[in-house]
Amino acid sequence: MSKKIELSRGIDAWSAVHLLGCYFLMTIIKSWVIVLCLAIWWEFLDFCYSYLRYQVPEWVSSIFDPRGADIMDIVFDAIGIGLYIGLAYLNFV
Repeated sequence: MSKKIELSRGIDAWSAVHLLGCYFLMTIIKSWVIVLCLAIWWEFLDFCYSYLRYQVPEWVSSIFDPRGADIMDIVFDAIGIGLYIGLAYLNFV
């Protein structure tokens, strides 16, 4: 179990969740700045959860990434935001 911020663990299921989650949030909030701040906040919570893993209720373990924070998840957040902005620019959303 990682207890640090990593540059890249590679692409995994959490990366896809971040991409789709940010795309979905963009459909609701429509502000890329707010969505990116929420994404960074979520990574901070992942980082905190990696330290508190055994001191939280079990339902929390299904929400957060137990390996900690990953910069690649932030990259995928930005890709999800960019995907929404690109599709909105092309009038697909």
